[in-house]
Amino acid sequence: MDKNDRLNGYRRRCGYFDIYNGTFAGLMNVKDLIFLIIVQYLFKVIYEVVATPLTYLIVLKIKKIEKVDVYDYNERYNPMVSKEDL
Repeated sequence: MDKNDRLNGYRRRCGYFDIYNGTFAGLMNVKDLIFLIIVQYLFKVIYEVVATPLTYLIVLKIKKIEKVDVYDYNERYNPMVSKEDL
């Protein structure tokens, strides 16, 4: 994991707090702001739990209709050579 991956992960985790604090700071009390952050997070998690299987189902159907599924057969991506590879 490089620096950019860690930074992007941090941005995703802290995005809720940054957006809500910047937008609603001073307009809402802290209790309502925390509730809003929790509800938004739970909504997004529940949506992804529901949407992910549907996405996989749609992709599977498209692959069957188009009769296309790409695999890398007989390819070695390991940079280390072993006796079995020779």
